[in-house]
Amino acid sequence: MSASEQLVGTPDRETAHQAVADVYFPHELAALDGRDDVDLPLRTVELGGATIGRHTWGTAVSIACHYPGAYEVNIPLSGRLHSRSGHGELVSTGAPSPSPTPRPGGDSAVRAGSPRPTAVDTG
Repeated sequence: MSASEQLVGTPDRETAHQAVADVYFPHELAALDGRDDVDLPLRTVELGGATIGRHTWGTAVSIACHYPGAYEVNIPLSGRLHSRSGHGELVSTGAPSPSPTPRPGGDSAVRAGSPRPTAVDTG
């Protein structure tokens, strides 16, 4: 099994949005606190068919996306993560409380509501 690694860092919301979409899935990104900038360090590694990544948005955001034939697991390391998948909803407040795992083909929405939310995503 080979691994490839990517590191992105940007304060620009559109650049951050595109970087995350390129690594995971296309999504809708909305700022919840009216800020136009983010503080996105994004580090990912591809391990076979799995993408493992660590990132923070640096501001409160809402993300809505559809998972076409894949799973995503969000594990907040700090802050608060509100997750909804199907009819299930969960608020996670730092590791080790994982958020619900969206079913393949299902829609999902997450909201990171602390000033510096940090999440580890695998998809």
